[in-house]
Amino acid sequence: MMDWSIPITAVLLFFSCLGDAANSCPSDSLILMGFNEPKYISSPSADNVALTQMTHSFLAMVQPNKFPTDFVISIVNNAQFFMEKSGVEKILNYMVGFLVCAVIGVLYIVLVPVIGCCFSCCRCCDNCGGKMYQKQTERTNCKRKGFYWALWAITLIILVGNIIMFCSSNSFSKGISTGPELINITTSNLNIFLNNIPKEISYLIEESSQPVNKVNNSVNDIGPILIDMMLENLGDSVNATKDSLIKLNNVNIYIGAQLENLSEISEKFTQNQIVLVTNLTNIRTQINSTLNSPECKGCPGEGKNILDKLVPVTVFPRLPSFNDEMNAVNEVKKADLPSTLNKSMASVQKELETTTSNLVSGVQNELSTIKGKIQSVSQNIPLTSISNITSEITQIGIEVNNYVPVISKASNYSNTIGIIASCLILLIVLCNIMGLLLGPLTMKSSADPTERTSVANCGGTFFMAGAGLSFLYSWLLMVIVLILFLLGGSAYTLICRPWENNELLQLIDTPGVIPDFNISQMLGLDTNVEISQIYNDCKNDSALWSVLQLGKKTDLNEVLNISKYTTGIKDEFDKTNFTLPQIQILTDNVRASMENFTTQIGKIDFTPFMEQINKNFTVGELDDAAKSLETLASKVSNQIIKKQLINEAKDLRNLQNWTYSQLMTYKVILNKTVQQLNTSAASVPAIINSTIQNALNAQDILKQNGSSILKAESREFLDCQLGYFQTYLTWVQKTVTQDVARCKPFTNAVDSIETVVCKNVVNSLNAFWYSLGWCLMFLLPSIIVSVKLAKFYRRMKYTDSYEDPSPRIEMTPVMMYTNSMLPVKT
Repeated sequence: MMDWSIPITAVLLFFSCLGDAANSCPSDSLILMGFNEPKYISSPSADNVALTQMTHSFLAMVQPNKFPTDFVISIVNNAQFFMEKSGVEKILNYMVGFLVCAVIGVLYIVLVPVIGCCFSCCRCCDNCGGKMYQKQTERTNCKRKGFYWALWAITLIILVGNIIMFCSSNSFSKGISTGPELINITTSNLNIFLNNIPKEISYLIEESSQPVNKVNNSVNDIGPILIDMMLENLGDSVNATKDSLIKLNNVNIYIGAQLENLSEISEKFTQNQIVLVTNLTNIRTQINSTLNSPECKGCPGEGKNILDKLVPVTVFPRLPSFNDEMNAVNEVKKADLPSTLNKSMASVQKELETTTSNLVSGVQNELSTIKGKIQSVSQNIPLTSISNITSEITQIGIEVNNYVPVISKASNYSNTIGIIASCLILLIVLCNIMGLLLGPLTMKSSADPTERTSVANCGGTFFMAGAGLSFLYSWLLMVIVLILFLLGGSAYTLICRPWENNELLQLIDTPGVIPDFNISQMLGLDTNVEISQIYNDCKNDSALWSVLQLGKKTDLNEVLNISKYTTGIKDEFDKTNFTLPQIQILTDNVRASMENFTTQIGKIDFTPFMEQINKNFTVGELDDAAKSLETLASKVSNQIIKKQLINEAKDLRNLQNWTYSQLMTYKVILNKTVQQLNTSAASVPAIINSTIQNALNAQDILKQNGSSILKAESREFLDCQLGYFQTYLTWVQKTVTQDVARCKPFTNAVDSIETVVCKNVVNSLNAFWYSLGWCLMFLLPSIIVSVKLAKFYRRMKYTDSYEDPSPRIEMTPVMMYTNSMLPVKT
């Protein structure tokens, strides 16, 4: 039997390799990843200080003017600006809000102790409420209640201010103490940022090994790659040959399987037919013996017709010989079709390897040169200056740490001062609260002023104590408020607010503000770069390339021009002559064997075989013979003979059933298999002829256009290799301009300093003096109301009564005498 599966499968594998060359230039297969963002130390967030927004609104009202850029420039350019009248006028006009507030503070500082002294002297002279007498009217209780709730409201307002004052004092101390820690975190993050720049540049350089290795591997395999690309270029002719071989292989496998199946079924059919003949002969002999028995009267006459039906037809079909066809198959197998293809392509590959040997070595030398050029780029980058900057930043952190003990002491002092000031205000608040609680505790509105309880009198005394303490040291606290107001308010309006609005950075950018300061010259740039612009760009996490506008100094397109690196590779390809040797896919012997097989497969004839297997197995039907025996048995009187005839009829029916279940099934399968084989065999010549023709067409195209196609594919191969470098250089350009040294940490460093100075220190300081000033301002109405309300709870020395006003009688004070003061009777 023929076996085409091995040679055709090999051919199919060869042409399937051609289909894999469809994507012969995946220059986008370079896996060029971005940078891993360095891990920075997270900075603690600024505390939310109470009254910050209110303080800012107050300072905006006090100082609504914009940042005095012209003043600063005038002061820098003219040291005598403060001495000039026009300069002083400008400064006074700018600071008029602070001056007004300062005047108010000075008046408070001066007037409060003066008024307190006068008030005390006045009360000592029984004036200003100093006389222990209270006139009773119908509105006395109403006034007492009004003063009572007014003082409650004022006291609560002062208490709220006192709480805010304490919290802001704590935030101020905490802001001072955490300043060094925040500065150390900032310096550490800057060092991480700067130290990461050389790593990013080194990563860019190291990634150049990807295109170099890709090109090196491709050049080492240039022979197979060019062959695949060339055959892929053939397109339809290669695909047509491939499809024909696939179809021929499938038909060959199918025919082989069907012939094997046909042989097996035919053998089983013959064996079952022999069994049928044997069994039928035995049954016929037994029936003949029964019919010729003397007990069976009249049986021989009718039995003769029955026995004639039981004669078997000897049919032993044999398959036709396929010797000529097998000889043709063997000739094709000896031709070793896959070996012919392999030898043809091996000769082409060997020729290409010989032709491109000098090309491979030349390109590899150029790749080494390219790698050296790329690595030399890092040597031209002043990375040593980065280490100098990091050492300076580290030194800054060390210097800050040296001042940590001093800063800790300052934090403790500020915290102590804040606590003392808060306690002084709290003492006044407590006096008011004690008076408010004790005063009405046992107070009866109908009681005589001279008979008020000791608890109520104690409450009134607390009111007077609160007022006295207010006069005693509130003006000293106002001195603190005034000093802190001038310091904190000026710091906010002249530093923090313009810092937040970028006005401070714009001032630094102004020429002449800082002598001999030019950021562009310091960085060695030819362009005009401003600090405010750098800050804003870095806040968007831009790369230093775009932030410093380095593209205006260095043309990155020129630096990354692919021709600077790949000219040598192009020259090596131009020196190589790509020619294709003669290729013969099908030899004359192979073609003759396939054509001979086409002739022999068409001679297969299954007609005699089909005529034999379609004949009947017996002369008559076994079922008819069984019926005849049963009819004869009904006529026979001998029971033994009757039983024998009935059993023999039963045996005939069983044999009939077996025949249909076995032989007829095989007969149907044989008929179907032969029909399918005839159909497949009829298609084989056309398939083989089409395969031969397609192979010849592909071979002719290779002979005629192979060299030109090879040259074109070599140029495409070159473009593919250059594409690796172009992909790498494009990635480098994008990475340098967008990802290398993204300077968000610089902005974070500036913001951290702002957090230390403004948010943690200045805002807390402003909230402290604002809340303290709040308390001091409300102490004034507190003094007035406390003194007024004390008269309603203190025990009076002079009595007064109130009766119904109809008729209204003017009451005169009556001196109440104690027992010791009564006159002595003589």
